[in-house]
Amino acid sequence: MKCMYCGKKMDNDAYFCDHCGRQAVALPQGMPQQMQRNYPNGMPQQRPGRSQAGFIIFVIVMDLLILLEILLFLAPGFVTKKHREEQIRAGLEASLPVSTEEMLRKGTEGKSEEKTEEITELITREKTEEKTEAVTEEKTYSTTERPVEEEFRWYLDDVYQNGMPASAKPISDPYAYEGGWKCLFWWDPENMMGAAGIELANVDIQIAGEDSVTVTVDQYWIRQINSEPVDESTKEPYRISCHLMQGRDAYGAALESDNTAGLYFILDSFYTIGDVQYALGQISVQSGEMAMIALVRP
Repeated sequence: MKCMYCGKKMDNDAYFCDHCGRQAVALPQGMPQQMQRNYPNGMPQQRPGRSQAGFIIFVIVMDLLILLEILLFLAPGFVTKKHREEQIRAGLEASLPVSTEEMLRKGTEGKSEEKTEEITELITREKTEEKTEAVTEEKTYSTTERPVEEEFRWYLDDVYQNGMPASAKPISDPYAYEGGWKCLFWWDPENMMGAAGIELANVDIQIAGEDSVTVTVDQYWIRQINSEPVDESTKEPYRISCHLMQGRDAYGAALESDNTAGLYFILDSFYTIGDVQYALGQISVQSGEMAMIALVRP
């Protein structure tokens, strides 16, 4: 016979199911209570069935899972530090608002632009300093030092006869002519008038414009052939008014006098060799005397 409630097999003469404990068969009328089976609280004790066994297994599995999670949390050997950092970083990036990312990107771009501006400013400053140094270097050509005859051997022994050397580089900017020079006047170089001599002086060139150039000549000494030098340093410097004109060949602009007071003056070749500047020209006076001019500096 089977229990009408749980379907389990029970004894044919049993009134109560040994599995679910319910009364499966009606008691005969008049059956004394003492003949009922002696179960606590009037109900039979349940045997552990399949439902109770499943519940026990479920509890054990859950306990094991909780224990495993605790072990994983406490034992860093199971999850590497790098992996945990990657998980944390991924979580942060996922939670980062788009606007914040854009702000960070823009901030980085701003810093890059600032860095670029700093570099550009530094390069510009260096170029300005180089340019200033170059201008300063050009200005250092100017000299007020008194000349000596030996400083013009390049002209007396070479250039006068052979012309400018091939290594000469023209000075194309006339404003680079400005400043002080050492000067040689070689009067009557072929002694055709019996007035051959050498005169040393300091020359200063100032250019205010194309038609406004002033050449100041400060005489130092003069020496006739086979004579001792005569001091001219006490004489007052004289000025020659000039203008700019096309120079000889390709050697820059020339300085030519305005041909006043019977004096003609011209410097028509300015050039450099190495770090030395040179200039060539000539002068003639009303009396007909003529001199070749050589300038050098520093």
